[in-house]
Amino acid sequence: MRLMPPSEVTVTQLEPEIVFVEPEGRIRTLHPDGHKYKNEADSSEVQTHWDGARLLVESTSSRGSKLTEAWSLSPDKKQLTVVRKMESQSRPAISVRTVYDTSAPEAAPPAPTANP
Repeated sequence: MRLMPPSEVTVTQLEPEIVFVEPEGRIRTLHPDGHKYKNEADSSEVQTHWDGARLLVESTSSRGSKLTEAWSLSPDKKQLTVVRKMESQSRPAISVRTVYDTSAPEAAPPAPTANP
């Protein structure tokens, strides 16, 4: 579980999962079906679901720490806001809000044309 956000992230929504790719190559795949599953990378338990237009992710470590993330896109689709909240029995809760500017997907190169 990681509280500090990456400087940028690529988000791809595939049915039925959402894939996040960070610049250093870390790939995170979430399943927003509401079912809990084990994250193989750090043995945390993860549950992801939609709350209207917000994607909510709840991760609980084997030591009991809880990371809650709320991902939301602005109405004009120009900014992605992520609010992460870390809760632990041994420390006060910490929240980090990150706002990413979105970019348009790169256009596919034009198809080659045949010369007669």
